[in-house]
Amino acid sequence: MNGLSIKRVWILSEAKFKSFYYNKLIGSYLIFPMGIALAIQFLNERINNRPLSLEELTMCINIGAVLNVSYVAYVTPATLLAEEKEKNTLRVLMVSSISGLEFFLGNLLPIVVVSSIVQAVIVPLLGIQFSVGQFAMYLLVSLVGIVSSAVLGMCFGILSKNQMSATLITIPLTMLLIFIPMLKNLSLMMMTISDNLYTGVLMKAIPILVANQPFSLSFQNWAVLMGELLLSVGWFLWLYSRNGFDKD
Repeated sequence: MNGLSIKRVWILSEAKFKSFYYNKLIGSYLIFPMGIALAIQFLNERINNRPLSLEELTMCINIGAVLNVSYVAYVTPATLLAEEKEKNTLRVLMVSSISGLEFFLGNLLPIVVVSSIVQAVIVPLLGIQFSVGQFAMYLLVSLVGIVSSAVLGMCFGILSKNQMSATLITIPLTMLLIFIPMLKNLSLMMMTISDNLYTGVLMKAIPILVANQPFSLSFQNWAVLMGELLLSVGWFLWLYSRNGFDKD
């Protein structure tokens, strides 16, 4: 087996980028967070007949950013991997000269790139201004969450038989990653759980960053972000060692 080929990774990545355009389901995933954030902003401005306050803008970007990290970056790779199974192209790829690492990177990189772009675009789209340092911190926290979600999505893609099952089995974790941080003020237990989710770290950081206040990740924040990234990668490696990319 040859070593890692950047050319083969790029060919696989290019095919995935095209899937974002030709697969209407995937395309709807990508615009969903921006659409929801803009809709909430529009409705609030019309109902209140005034520009949104800083707190209301923070709510809009929280919803858009967390939806992107915990839904788009998570469900998309699961759906794409399941689509490969449906079309029987996965088995063909696995017996070709493409290695497991190349296939992994070819699937991971496109969703990380596209989700990161969506995450960056949400900010100016809502009319929010970050300083360069604050924006870089926002993208850093988001990037770790996006990679974690993408790897988790690939894990569920391995476990799924088709696109429908991929969508269904990813729903419970999606709900957990979205709603626990959003509803954390309801109880101490939910706040504790939120503090130990990477989406919770992101949602905690956004209000500070939107207010352009100094922000740095605490040791606990880094432990949560990196710990859950390593756990997702570890689970993926375990699944792949048992089943390859096709559990069937």
